[in-house]
Amino acid sequence: METRGDVPRYLLGLLSVLLCGQVTLVAAQEVAPDYLSVIGAAEKRNSIETVRAEAHVTVSDGLEYDVVTVYHDQQRAIFHLLYPDRRVTLGVEGKYYWSFNGEREEEVPPFYESVVLGHQFHAQLLFFDQLNGPLDAAEKLQCGETQCLSLTGSLGHALHVDETTGRPVGLVRVREDGPEIEIGLARWRDIEGVSFPFLITIDDGERLFEYEFHSVTFNEGTLDDLRAPMSVLTDEQKLLRLHRIAMDAHLFGDAQMMKGTFGTEGVVVSRGEVYPTDAGGSEAMMDRILSNRDYTRYDDLIRPIVRVSDDGSLGWVIVRISAEGVRFDADGQPSGPLEFISAWISMFEKEDGDWKQIGNVSNFMPDE
Repeated sequence: METRGDVPRYLLGLLSVLLCGQVTLVAAQEVAPDYLSVIGAAEKRNSIETVRAEAHVTVSDGLEYDVVTVYHDQQRAIFHLLYPDRRVTLGVEGKYYWSFNGEREEEVPPFYESVVLGHQFHAQLLFFDQLNGPLDAAEKLQCGETQCLSLTGSLGHALHVDETTGRPVGLVRVREDGPEIEIGLARWRDIEGVSFPFLITIDDGERLFEYEFHSVTFNEGTLDDLRAPMSVLTDEQKLLRLHRIAMDAHLFGDAQMMKGTFGTEGVVVSRGEVYPTDAGGSEAMMDRILSNRDYTRYDDLIRPIVRVSDDGSLGWVIVRISAEGVRFDADGQPSGPLEFISAWISMFEKEDGDWKQIGNVSNFMPDE
């Protein structure tokens, strides 16, 4: 089996989607809600923050392995492969993409984002429009013996839906360097009111992969379940992890995630003011910040810029992020939308061998 590094070659090919031939165009906005309603996800998906799935994979060439996927959103996802003799974990965290072989974490090229997100099969069904861009016109075509509607996102990715029942039947994906990849969906089961396929087949033109899922859950599990432990990370990777903790704390409204990451003393600079703090003051500030807003998106716009001093005692991280959400007033009532782009630098110092944040200087785009 041809591989690049530890990853089977076919996984690297899930970079785009191509439709079959055109027959008739249909307004996509009239089609998309139908399949979501059919599988029971039209309203349910708004309450789903995490999709975790486990499967056993059998390949036509005799290879077998297990997979675990965890999906929060496009910037928070993991694809874990457990082979008989090794493990490979691929992660998307903001604009930082990594692989972990059980011993060390390595940064990988951005195209691995498509590999990780392309294998979040159940999240692809729930959030097809979000993962693949706004839907264009749909096409009628023949899917075997079934008349289908092919829904296409602006990025080119496609989902095939049975025209009669409204249930998804598969996806067709192509590679830049190979034939189309056909993904079939079967053995549907009900999970908390949502119907999901528990048998997914991938035909890459060379081999057939069968994913037999034995677990699909909502709002259970985190990326921490499969991330590399802090103890094996380099200093740069540890600072990147601390940045992700801050990003997740904002998105999930969980100030507790950041407590313990602050140094005994620090300083915050924002909006023309300087605020000296201690660890307790930083924690209280985070409590105040997160108590009056609810973020629906908190994303990296760039791969964080990280530097560590030559003696390894000081470090800093520069980021640029985009956020959306809702503000709340003192009575806990929604008071208006929240949307901004911000950039900041966080300063870190080692205290007893652990990185602690000792300073933060931030700014916002004008009028935000």
